[in-house]
Amino acid sequence: MATQEQANRTLAAHVDTLIAHPNVTSVSVIEDEDGENIIEIGLVGPENGPQAANAGPLPDELPVPDDSGRPVPGAPAIPVRKRIVGEVRGISFTDRVRPAHGGDSCGPAVTKSAGTLGARVDRKGTPCILSAWHVLYRDPATDGTRIVQPGSLDGGTEPKDAIGTNLRGILSDTLDAAIATIDKPAGDFVETGTRCYGAISGVDKAKVTMAVKKCGRSTQSTSGTVTSVNSTVKVTHPSYPGGEKVFSNQIQMTLKAIAGDSGAVVLTHKDAAVGLLFAASATDGWANHIQDVMDAFGVTFA
Repeated sequence: MATQEQANRTLAAHVDTLIAHPNVTSVSVIEDEDGENIIEIGLVGPENGPQAANAGPLPDELPVPDDSGRPVPGAPAIPVRKRIVGEVRGISFTDRVRPAHGGDSCGPAVTKSAGTLGARVDRKGTPCILSAWHVLYRDPATDGTRIVQPGSLDGGTEPKDAIGTNLRGILSDTLDAAIATIDKPAGDFVETGTRCYGAISGVDKAKVTMAVKKCGRSTQSTSGTVTSVNSTVKVTHPSYPGGEKVFSNQIQMTLKAIAGDSGAVVLTHKDAAVGLLFAASATDGWANHIQDVMDAFGVTFA
C-alpha cells in the first residue's frame, strides 16, 4: 500500500502528461474505500468516447518514482481509478447557461432584478420553472411576462435570453411562490435538478433539527439546520403591498442566504425537497413548506 507521500510524488511525476489528455479534466490523490492511497483520473466522457479519439489509452496504474521524480526499474505501482466527472467550468451563477439549472439567475424581463431559478417542475405534462412570487412577479410583472436567464440585473434581455413565460403566482399568508412555463424544447432551456446537487429526489417534510441545504444565485451552496416548522415572520420587500407582509406556518433555518437567493429549493442531505426559500435575515432563512407549494400549483419535480 502506497503512502500519501509516494502517491503525491507519483502524481507530480505524471500529472503533466495525464492532464494534457483531451478526455482528462482532473488528476487527484484520493483514498479509496479500503483507505488505500490511489490516483483518480476525472474524465470528460467515456474512455472510448469522442473526447478520447486518437489520444491513446489511459493507464490503470502508475509507477512510483524516486525522490527526484525519476523512474525506478521494478518500482511498485499505484492503482489508477477513472471516473467520469464531466467538463469542469468556473462557477458563476449569474451567467447565461443553456440549459439552465436550479440555482441559476433568472427574473422577469420587464424589471431590473434577479433571483433564483428554484427547479424545473412538471404541471400536467407542461414543464415549468418554480421560483418565488417576488422573483418572477416582481412589479410590474404579471401573468404572461417573459422570464429571462440570467435575470435582467445580471444582463439578461428579451428576446435573446428568454426561457419561459409567467403562468401563475401566489402571494398569500403562507406562500410566496410562482411558476412559469418553459419554452420548447424545454430541455434546451432548463434542465432538471440543481447545479449544486444534481437530481431532486422527491419531497419530504421539514422537521426541527433536520440538516438542510440550498443552491442559490447569490450565495450558491449553503447549509444549515431547521429550527422551526411553524414560524410567523414579517418580511419587507418592495413588491409586497405596502412593502411588508406577514407569513405564517413557515420553515425557519440557520441557513445563509442573501438578496438574489429567493426562489431556491431547500433540500435534505438526501436531496429531497422540503421548502422554497423566500426570505432571510443576517442569521436565518425562511421557506414555504414545499408540499404546500406543490399542491397549490399541481406540480411535481420533473
